[in-house]
Amino acid sequence: MLPTLHNVDAGVKRLLSMPLDLPHRHQLRERVEIGAASVEHRQIFGEYCAELTAAVAKAEEWWAGMLLKAESRGASTSQAVRGLYGIRPAGPASHPSVVAVIRHYWLACDEMNELFHPRVPPQIFLIAWLVDRRMDRELSVVTGMPYWPIGLDENGNWV
Repeated sequence: MLPTLHNVDAGVKRLLSMPLDLPHRHQLRERVEIGAASVEHRQIFGEYCAELTAAVAKAEEWWAGMLLKAESRGASTSQAVRGLYGIRPAGPASHPSVVAVIRHYWLACDEMNELFHPRVPPQIFLIAWLVDRRMDRELSVVTGMPYWPIGLDENGNWV
């Protein structure tokens, strides 16, 4: 795993709590365990894990390349890491492939919630289930996000 500047546990807590200040329709609070979720939710979670692992690998390669470049210019590893986080505060999580996977599966989880029960809060699907599966490498990247790369449109729909 690459060196990070953020605390993974704090990142998990931050990302899990973020949607809870939104309008009631989006305040899915009940934690749904993987085993209690619909077959469809579990299926797309498997797809999410595979795609996230691939995206994290790309992000780590990209980040490691930038670290090597900074170190080749004379920066220590610590200086290189701090410098890169100064430019990219989300670190490797700012890689477009990571952002795209997170956005895609947030929206996919929301779509599944319209069709299948129990409804799974997207933040539980995207983070808590990774914790449950002990996907530490992926968590170390995703929890660098200062906020979810998702929003609500004028009709209260996720975009």
